[in-house]
Amino acid sequence: MRRQALVMLLMAPVVMPLAAQEVDATVLADQARGAALLAPFKGALKSALSEGLAAGPQAAIAVCQAQAPAIAERLSVDGVHMGRSSERLRNPKNSPPDWVVPILTQYARGDLAPVTVALSPTELGYVEPIHIAPPCLTCHGETLESSVQEALADRYPQDRATGYQLGQWRGVFWVRYPATTASSDKAQAKEP
Repeated sequence: MRRQALVMLLMAPVVMPLAAQEVDATVLADQARGAALLAPFKGALKSALSEGLAAGPQAAIAVCQAQAPAIAERLSVDGVHMGRSSERLRNPKNSPPDWVVPILTQYARGDLAPVTVALSPTELGYVEPIHIAPPCLTCHGETLESSVQEALADRYPQDRATGYQLGQWRGVFWVRYPATTASSDKAQAKEP
C-alpha cells in the first residue's frame, strides 16, 4: 500500500500539469474566440470614427452616438452580444452589463489584461481594454476645442468621458457569446 501511495505521489506532478495544460488551452481558445468576435466591431467602429473625424469632430461625435450602437447591434447575432462601456460614461446607454462591472473595477486598479469569464455553462464573456489613441484626444482629451465641448454638452449633458491622456485606459469592449463544447464542459465541471 505504501508503494502504491508513493507511485501515485510520483505520478501526480506528471498528471496535474497535463490537466492544467488542457484547461489553459481551453481558456486561451475562449479568449482568442472572444477577441475574434470583437475584431469586426472594433474595425468597423475605427473606420466610422476615422471618416467622422475627417469631416470634423462634430461628425465623429455623431458617429459615436448613432453608428457605434448600430454597428454593435448589427454584429450581435447568433447568441453573440457586444458593446463598449466605461467607468466614466459619456452615453448612459453604454452602461456596463452586470458581469462587466467587476472587470471595470479590476481595470481601474491597473490590471488591464483581457478577461474571459464563464457566465453560465453555455455562455462566455470576454472583455478587453480600450486605450486612448491620438485621434481619441479630440473628443476625450484634457483640452477640447470649444466647439467640441459645446457639441458634447448638447448631446451628453452628463458626460464624464473627458480629461484623458494618450495611452490611458478609457473603457472596455465586451462580448457575450455561446460557449464551445470544451468551455461548456469546463463550466459544468465547476458547478456544485
